[in-house]
Amino acid sequence: MAPITLCQPVSVEKVKEGYASDVKARELLTKLEAAGGTLGAFTLAEGVIRFHGRIWLGTNKLMEAINNSGIGGHSGFAATYYRVKKLFSWDGMEIVI
Repeated sequence: MAPITLCQPVSVEKVKEGYASDVKARELLTKLEAAGGTLGAFTLAEGVIRFHGRIWLGTNKLMEAINNSGIGGHSGFAATYYRVKKLFSWDGMEIVI
């Protein structure tokens, strides 16, 4: 029997939990709620902040989880970064490689 590889997505609940310990995320949540869910490139839906349509992670520690998941893999920093940035956004993500 061949081994089966599963790709488990990053939990949206973990993203929302990460906002609780992120000062900028809490401020952004407050502003988005007051603005009716849209503030520039940021939107809020079901408690999840998006930036240009990508899930915004803030400054929480999900990058390690992403790297260790099927989404990130162990393809090296550049490959992981370019794959993950299609789905997510976070503070300081525009890193020059």
